[in-house]
Amino acid sequence: MSDEKIPIKDIKGLDFKCNACGLSLSYPLATQQTFINECPNCGIEWIPSQLNIESVRNLKNIFKILSNAQGANISLSFTKE
Repeated sequence: MSDEKIPIKDIKGLDFKCNACGLSLSYPLATQQTFINECPNCGIEWIPSQLNIESVRNLKNIFKILSNAQGANISLSFTKE
């Protein structure tokens, strides 16, 4: 395992892969206006009902604001297996 970083400005979208049926969907943050909270193939819930779609839109807006930050380069850190 190694620690990795990705600059916020390099995040182009959200990718979903269904744990039940394996369907994959990508949502480009620059153009996507709507998001779904369940798999369109098998119907399993992807985003808990208490985390509404507005929260995903807020995440999109946060990434946009942080990617335009002038005073610092902001990255997400994660562990890659």
